[in-house]
Amino acid sequence: MAFACFAQDSRTEKLRMVDSLCAFIRNEYGLHIPNDFYQKFDSRTDSMYLYLYVSRKERVEPADPTHPYTWYFEHEDSANAKSTELQAKGFETLLYKTAGNSAGRLNEKLLSYPAEAIAFIVLHEAVHVEVRSRNYANFYNYEEALCDAFANRAAIAFAEQTGLLNKQALIKQQQVFEEAYRLVNNIRFFVDDAAPAEKPGLFQKCSQTLASLTANANQFQKDRLLYPVNHAYFLRMECYAEHYFEMQEMLTDDLRLIHCLEVLHIWTETREDKNSESNKELKIAAPKSGFWNY
Repeated sequence: MAFACFAQDSRTEKLRMVDSLCAFIRNEYGLHIPNDFYQKFDSRTDSMYLYLYVSRKERVEPADPTHPYTWYFEHEDSANAKSTELQAKGFETLLYKTAGNSAGRLNEKLLSYPAEAIAFIVLHEAVHVEVRSRNYANFYNYEEALCDAFANRAAIAFAEQTGLLNKQALIKQQQVFEEAYRLVNNIRFFVDDAAPAEKPGLFQKCSQTLASLTANANQFQKDRLLYPVNHAYFLRMECYAEHYFEMQEMLTDDLRLIHCLEVLHIWTETREDKNSESNKELKIAAPKSGFWNY
């Protein structure tokens, strides 16, 4: 009974932290998150949202350039069936499971994470909501990286201001993500040009190093990073890793998130050569469901 009471107290404290964090997001950064952002519980019975990533088998590239490279599913059996279908056609897949997306709903899986992880997720999704509220588009890969960079830095600022989070736990969480992103970026550099016989070794090295990096990480980070490594894994991870350190540098001056968003928007809107390699990179499609996941 004592344990049950403790668990309930922990849950209550996490919900109070989320309330304070939402106020912090509005007051400190002026983000336009809705009043019910992470205030209501998801009505679905499954706490995890399902996203299927699909890549060509010989390189990190969407299986079909005319279709977004992810499918969103409500039920895991449907996701697995689609994955099997696409694998039979010669593609590689990754079924990613997440407890949060930009719909901003609470669920039991989310609340099972430590408060520091919950704060990261809420901050990350708040950036997606801000982007949508401004009708900005066409820089999804940069957007995901910016969401992560902002979430890491703003969570520490929130901890320093309120004392509601463990700052050392946040620093450790950030270090794990950044080491993972360096690893993914380094191995991703070689994957496309590697000979077919060399790729299993690269994938195994990545998988083993990620397992080592996350050995003492929180469950959220394990849920986010630990999947079978293949071309589809890099297709998913490059959205977060490829431009993370650039976005981190953009945020160094007083967390100028709104300014960063405006710069990215203007940059993508004023590109003169719509067929340039840079613009192709920026126009990688966002998930088909319309809900951005962490």
